Amino acid sequence: MSTDSNQEVVSNEPAGSRLRRWLFLGFLLIDQFLLLLPHFVTGLHIPGAHWNWSGKIMSLAFCCLVLAFSPWLRQNAGLRWQQARGSLTFSIICFFTCLGYSIALGFREGPVSFPLETLLFQIFMPSIEEELVFRGIGLAWLERAYGKSAMSCRFRYGMAAFSTALAFGLVHGIQPGDHGGLVFEYVPFLRTFVAGSVFALVRTRSGSLLWPMLCHTAINVPLFLVAMMR
Repeated sequence: MSTDSNQEVVSNEPAGSRLRRWLFLGFLLIDQFLLLLPHFVTGLHIPGAHWNWSGKIMSLAFCCLVLAFSPWLRQNAGLRWQQARGSLTFSIICFFTCLGYSIALGFREGPVSFPLETLLFQIFMPSIEEELVFRGIGLAWLERAYGKSAMSCRFRYGMAAFSTALAFGLVHGIQPGDHGGLVFEYVPFLRTFVAGSVFALVRTRSGSLLWPMLCHTAINVPLFLVAMMR
């Protein structure tokens, strides 16, 4: 069976689908373990840093290792500059929507200090690491598990996009409690679930991680920048 350059042959074999869903879950658990490790092993935390640089770097290294062992993932995780034909308008609309939302949210936050580290971290780390994990590797695995092509470049919000958005919301909504243990925060969960859904739509339509990363940065950076300048 032949396909065009933006599509692939996908197996509908149920066992393979279940395996890929378990692969995604295992991948996500290992990734979250690496992110949390510096909080428990103080030697891994960068001295003087206020943000989790070492956790993000370990997560990125893990993603690179996974990609190095899978040529299929390298081709289907959206690691390309090229955008699908006709997708640019939707990507730009989503970018400016994220930008406007972030600026409005920044005015609702209380004034904060202006550390350069915060800006550098928010510009580079979350957008690259989280998009690679959720809209890159994770979405590619789940699209194939649900019998779809991660590079079909169609405007589609299916189970794979929903699942990655749900996981994205959960890892932001489950937070350490003030008295130990974990608590579930509804507002961060809902915000990041909606944002993750938008990023997934941009990724599936454009076939690239470039605009999801830019949209992610458009949400993170202006919020902090506005709060710092107040």
